[in-house]
Amino acid sequence: MTMQECYKAIGGNYEAVLGRLHSEALIQRFTLKFLEDQSYLQLKQALENKNYEDAFRSAHTLKGV
Repeated sequence: MTMQECYKAIGGNYEAVLGRLHSEALIQRFTLKFLEDQSYLQLKQALENKNYEDAFRSAHTLKGV
């Protein structure tokens, strides 16, 4: 699956991201960095547990990634 197909599958706007980062290599780099970040794992777990306060905090932390 390409990055563009991945963004389409999740309803993301690949063209907008490409416009900001100017390179598919950078998109892939930051996407992988995001997925490996501890805050993402905490966000995912908080959402699964319906703990929206922790989910909000984790999402806010991810903005710095």
